[in-house]
Amino acid sequence: MKIYIIRVIIPLGIVIGSVVLGFGTYYILKLGGL
Repeated sequence: MKIYIIRVIIPLGIVIGSVVLGFGTYYILKLGGL
């Protein structure tokens, strides 16, 4: 059960992390543009 949870959480964390990184980059570029 723990292994299954880890297998789900790690890819989910990678996806969420990449989305957050994408939004962060977008906001930095948006603020930098202003």
